[in-house]
Amino acid sequence: MTTGSSDEWLHRPDIWSGLVLAGALGGRSFQPTLMPRPTAHQALVTGVSGALGFGIGNLTYGVFARTGSAPGDIALVGGVAASSFGLSRAIEAVLHRRHDDRDRHDDRDHHDDRDHHHRHDDSEPRASRVEWEPLVHTATSALAAGATAAAIGIVVRAVPADRRPAVGAGLATLATLTGARAIRKGIRAQHDAHTEFDPPPAKPLPAVTQSVGVAGGLVVLVSGFRHTAGVLARVLDQRLGVPPRASRWIGRGLAVSAWAVSGKAVADTFVSSLRVYDRVVDAGFDRAPSSPMRSSGPGSPIAFARLGREGRRFVLNTPTAETIATVMGVPAAIEGIRVFVGYSAAAADEERVELAIDELHRTQAFDRGLLVVGCPAGNGYVNTLPLEVLDYVRLGDVAAVAVQYGRLPSFLTLNRTTRGGRTHRLLLERIQQELAGRDPADRPRIVVYGESLGAWAGQDAFLHQGVDGLDALGVDRALWVGTPFYSGWRREVLVDRTVAVPAGSVLEIGDPEPIRNLTADERARVRAVILGHGYDPVRYLSVGVLVRRPPWLHEPRPWGVPPTMDWLPGITGIQLIVDAVNATRPVPGVFRSTGHEYTADLPSVTLDAYDQPRPDPTRWDALLDHLRAVDAERASHRRPARESQVRR
Repeated sequence: MTTGSSDEWLHRPDIWSGLVLAGALGGRSFQPTLMPRPTAHQALVTGVSGALGFGIGNLTYGVFARTGSAPGDIALVGGVAASSFGLSRAIEAVLHRRHDDRDRHDDRDHHDDRDHHHRHDDSEPRASRVEWEPLVHTATSALAAGATAAAIGIVVRAVPADRRPAVGAGLATLATLTGARAIRKGIRAQHDAHTEFDPPPAKPLPAVTQSVGVAGGLVVLVSGFRHTAGVLARVLDQRLGVPPRASRWIGRGLAVSAWAVSGKAVADTFVSSLRVYDRVVDAGFDRAPSSPMRSSGPGSPIAFARLGREGRRFVLNTPTAETIATVMGVPAAIEGIRVFVGYSAAAADEERVELAIDELHRTQAFDRGLLVVGCPAGNGYVNTLPLEVLDYVRLGDVAAVAVQYGRLPSFLTLNRTTRGGRTHRLLLERIQQELAGRDPADRPRIVVYGESLGAWAGQDAFLHQGVDGLDALGVDRALWVGTPFYSGWRREVLVDRTVAVPAGSVLEIGDPEPIRNLTADERARVRAVILGHGYDPVRYLSVGVLVRRPPWLHEPRPWGVPPTMDWLPGITGIQLIVDAVNATRPVPGVFRSTGHEYTADLPSVTLDAYDQPRPDPTRWDALLDHLRAVDAERASHRRPARESQVRR
């Protein structure tokens, strides 16, 4: 790579090229996205964006600034910038026109399936779409930006050495002013986009300062890899007598192997530390239930310690019969049943499912009127709020069961969704077998629930079958919340429509109103409800967003997507990853409908999705107030434990 006449960064045009594009992308990274970002997360996004820009600008200069003269390099780089920009714009026009054509087709054929808060958001290509166009568009956009930055580096190189400090100072001043303007504009737009329920935007100066450290760390890692290969090549050449050409290739191979082994060791250590999560005992969830109606209670063969962290919450977040009677004002109430089989309770999925069936028999769960089969997320999490709502509304005539299939957070359990779907399906099959000998009038209604990764894994149980899969396993209704982008069942039924379903049988909504406004006949046709906010980043996060503008960033946008949010190749994907981290901001005792948090929607949607009667408004409001109070109380139990850990 051409570096100029000095190793000092001030005299290196490739460094200037990288810094120019790093500053431009770093400033753009402050634009608002789906969720607000605290200062540390903004620094992470800006740092990664800056490092990406530095690499593109630096590499573009090294590849094209090789004619030996400033005019020749300017001509070549200018031609590359102009042609790349023109090609990227042409491909973008084609992609935009294709999106508009598909949108008009969907609006004409499926407009009855949409509501005012929701649009389909298939940002990945269907099988019939051409794959190379978005990749070429992203590559040409990056090349145009890199060539423009390289042109500035060439100008710096052409300046006499004695005048270079003054020119550099001028460029730095201009870049600082331009960047400050972009950052201020981005911060203002973040504030305007997220004002109703979110904390204030990131603080500009700390975010920029920290981002320099992030970018510097990434550059050091890349440089370290390059230097490792060089050092190994020199050792092979000078100490072992390996031919120079062979030593370079062998050195690179050894460097890749060494860095890969080191990276894997670090990753394995990180993952091993996260497995401890399942063994953590939270304050307020540290005593086994005293009721035989719950797993690990009296008579249960499952030890309390084997439930895992989320399993303990699942069985303990259950109201007593007395509490139900008090809140609902009806003396005749029973206690709901909770069955949970933790990952540590048995060695194989089949054994865990058999344990769950035994527990369902032991607790007489098959005699209840409603049996909710939950599919956990990657760490075993099942939101108990819908279950508690059903407990109160049905006066305890509810049983709920879930089988854990993993112990790690969802972002590390993506490869287990197939296993989760298989476990969920096996549990449903065994329940169906157990109920086959009963009179239909004596069987409980079977409904399924899944949230986030649990929704994806739960839908996998019915893959390629549409709602026929529900019928085949005896499932009456399904409710899936915050479904991740890559759910195959949702794509088959609602996006690509490769699996036909009866009209009105699958309803995708962004809030409770669409299902509340259905007539009785329309509601009777609903078999599956998919609840997802229009600005939930978990629903949009995909590899494709790195290289193509997703449909939800076209107009009209789903409710909640900031109007000033723009798509930037590569960077938007990074922003979405950070958005997904910030998508759930629980406030104890407060039910909200924001991002990937659905607590404000779930009570109402649960009743309508499962076709349950709604209490009178006064009783319903009292129930919601009670659930909020219980949520705050549980948080207060956990808080002293965290404070004591901090003191230690």
